[in-house]
Amino acid sequence: MHRLKTPLYRIPSEPSARPFSYVAMDLITGLPNSKGYDAILTIIDYGCSRGAIFLLCTTIITGPQIAKLYLNHLY
Repeated sequence: MHRLKTPLYRIPSEPSARPFSYVAMDLITGLPNSKGYDAILTIIDYGCSRGAIFLLCTTIITGPQIAKLYLNHLY
């Protein structure tokens, strides 16, 4: 007999962490085109609130463009 689900792993964080001081980012690509967008940039707060921000983008986004999205929508 085997497990039906993999157990969740909680990323450790500092008790004094402020919202979005520790983040993880990822790009979800290969999505159907919708209004010119075909990807989503995810920014997850794993230090305090466990909140998530999802930003529309394209698969050809560059590093500086990701930094600009981060600055405009998070900072």
